[in-house]
This record gives sequence, C-alpha cells and structure tokens, in this order.
Amino acid sequence: MYSNRNKHNIIKYLPINDDETTWGISISSIGFQSINPNENYPLKGHSAKYTFNPERGRIIDEFVMVYVTRGEGVFVSSNCPISQISEGDVFFIFPKQWHTHHPTFETGWDEYYFTLTGFYCNNLLRKIINDTNPIFHIGINGLLINHLNEMIDSAMAESII
Repeated sequence: MYSNRNKHNIIKYLPINDDETTWGISISSIGFQSINPNENYPLKGHSAKYTFNPERGRIIDEFVMVYVTRGEGVFVSSNCPISQISEGDVFFIFPKQWHTHHPTFETGWDEYYFTLTGFYCNNLLRKIINDTNPIFHIGINGLLINHLNEMIDSAMAESII
C-alpha cells in the first residue's frame, strides 16, 4: 500500500520565504500522521500555532488540505455541517474559518496534509472549492500519494541543506 509511510509520523514546518510574495503561494507545513485505534488526536509535536483540541476546534490563517488514506472520522466547520470522513476522502479547511476534525477513536486514520498561504492560493482555491462542501471523495490515488510523499521528502531534505 502506498499510504503508510512505514507508519512514521512526519511534521515539517517550512520557513517563510519570498515565494508567497513572488508567486502568491507558499507551503508553510506538510506532514503525515498515522493515528492508531484508541490513540489521541492530534499527535504531540505540532507547533503551538497548529495544536488544537478537537472538542473545541480552532481557527487558523491558512488553507489546509487533508487526505485520509486509512480509517474514518469527522469534519465540521462554521460553513460545513458535520460530515463523515472515510478512507480516500480529501477535505479543505479555509483560512479564518472555525473548524474541527478528528478520526474516530475506535479506528484512527492515516492522513497526509499541507498548509498553503498567499494571494494566488486564496483566489484560486476560493473559486474551485466551495466552503460549504469542501470534501471530495477521490478514493485511494497512488499517484497523489506518491506526489505527497515526494513533497514530504523534499521538505525534509530542505532541512539538511
């Protein structure tokens, strides 16, 4: 299976750079988390900016894409009613919008995610994704998983340079 990254949890925060100003888009974090059944979510190790209590939810300043490749859970935001999330679902979190999400305690889930910011990103995503229905049932897509793994590998290599 493409999705398990050998069950290694990876959280990488990227430094602010000129990409946001020059291109209007910047990736500020990327990662993979494997949440086992009966394990608390989110895992420890996130910066204070991204840590949250799923019972209370949070508001962040960036777009977030989350791709669940194993398990199930829920997502809800100020504009999207509570929705079931299953293996193969992608959901988007909009900036400055209250939301919460978490795996079902009994099943856990594997998730890939990244955060995006910038004027181009903001304009583009708001035109193609509806914040009242930001969930896409795409199934398990090996090509997408490979690209996400390549993005994670590139982000991790950046810290070595």
